[in-house]
Amino acid sequence: MVERAEALRNGAGLRQPITAEAGLLRLDLARTPAVEAGVNRAELVEEFARDAEAMNAAAIDGWNAIVKSREVVEGAALHALVSTGGKVLESWGEDVCPLCLKPHERSRLAASLAERAVSLAKLDQRLSSARSALESHRKGTSALAGAIKALLGSLPKGAGLKPTSSTKL
Repeated sequence: MVERAEALRNGAGLRQPITAEAGLLRLDLARTPAVEAGVNRAELVEEFARDAEAMNAAAIDGWNAIVKSREVVEGAALHALVSTGGKVLESWGEDVCPLCLKPHERSRLAASLAERAVSLAKLDQRLSSARSALESHRKGTSALAGAIKALLGSLPKGAGLKPTSSTKL
């Protein structure tokens, strides 16, 4: 998204580079040189909005694909249960499973839980990675939306940004 904002900045004739979402907030629009009459700022904003929407769909579709996988969701839940069970067994003194209360030799049960935790860890990692990616995208999108609103709010009246009927701001 930063790359797209940078390309649009170049097209609009703004001099200060954008290297991160925060760079949008640092743009001093009041001191920018006049932009060519041929630059359609509203069109550039619309193009940027379409690109951002496509990136949102990609991030959300990735998350949705992961959570639709019963194997991944159940595997992550079982990983949490098995890992916690292994920790409980460290202080458990009986040869009984602390969850189902059926007789099990504690050392065998601990070994079985440890082995199962390893096999389920990959599924848990897939879900955790997808969750982190979605949260990172959400935070970036939120910061970018705030920066764009601040930029639009700082434009002088008559700055040439005239939204068209399809512009969503």
